[in-house]
Amino acid sequence: MEIIKQDFRKGYARVKITDLEDLWHLSQVILPGDLIQGRSVRKVKIETGSEKAVVSKKTIIVKIDVEKISFDKSLESLRLNGKIVNEVDDVPKGSYHSLDVGLNDMIDINKEEFLDYQIKYLKEASSGKKAKILMIVLDREEAAFGLVKAHGIEMLSEISGTVEKKYAKEKISKEFYTDVINNIVEYDKRFSFESILIGSPAFWKDEIYKKLTADLRKKVILANCNHVGKSGMNELLKRDEVKKALTESRIGMESSIIEKLLVEISNNGKAVYGFKETKNAVLSGAVEVLMISTKFISSHIENGGYKTVNDLMKAAEKNNGAVKIINSDNEPGQKLDGLGGVAGILRYKMEY
Repeated sequence: MEIIKQDFRKGYARVKITDLEDLWHLSQVILPGDLIQGRSVRKVKIETGSEKAVVSKKTIIVKIDVEKISFDKSLESLRLNGKIVNEVDDVPKGSYHSLDVGLNDMIDINKEEFLDYQIKYLKEASSGKKAKILMIVLDREEAAFGLVKAHGIEMLSEISGTVEKKYAKEKISKEFYTDVINNIVEYDKRFSFESILIGSPAFWKDEIYKKLTADLRKKVILANCNHVGKSGMNELLKRDEVKKALTESRIGMESSIIEKLLVEISNNGKAVYGFKETKNAVLSGAVEVLMISTKFISSHIENGGYKTVNDLMKAAEKNNGAVKIINSDNEPGQKLDGLGGVAGILRYKMEY
């Protein structure tokens, strides 16, 4: 993302989308009630006097009062719905319009107020510091490949085959290791990874490692996990061996902070969870880190109660607390949702 202009104190920013991951960041920054201006295509009916009106497409500059934000993770698309608030030829002011935001688009964001966490999202997206990490989990006959992205782990592919067993009499029907290695090589050519995380039970990861080129081995971090697929990748996020590689990734941060929260809770330490309890701790200035899940925010947007959430975040920042939005699509966010969707790490232990 490129920040073209900004005056955050006045609630304004103009940004250009330079990476599809920017759309996820924007989906966390743009809220109902924000005014968003961008270039769009509108179908316009032209009356010709005949029985059928002619429909043409027209490019317009439109500003909408956002009512709904839709981010499609699989398609990496962001759609904003709301009423048009500016004067546009052939398009009635006050009519509803969908603004589809994509790669290379430029939009103006106008808010009543930018919260600190929203500014951090924009600056994070514009910094260019996006961790390029490939995750592979495998066992004897299955392997899954995933890409670490801002919004979580994107599954790339899964393969299966037959590997030679120590005392097997049958011939190998498919060279499983070769397929795994070929996938690693192809994905690295496409994405130029900084790190490649390989996890497995037993020695399967070591066998793959030995067959990689010297250049690829320099990028590899090996770790144990008991499962394949998405659950195996969630295991890797918790391993000490891979935490260093994940320090610049959002999902790594989310996993680390939620694990810290759970440790404090299990030790009856400096932690609080549940909306009422967390709100009381925030207002008393005791919360060092406030965590809110995307599911919690979405549910309050849908039922018209977002102001309550926004006031909580503003109060935390006013008392010098950090606000962390945790993605409910991933395991850390699901754990937070299990605690009510909102929690805090405290500066000191509180009694209730």
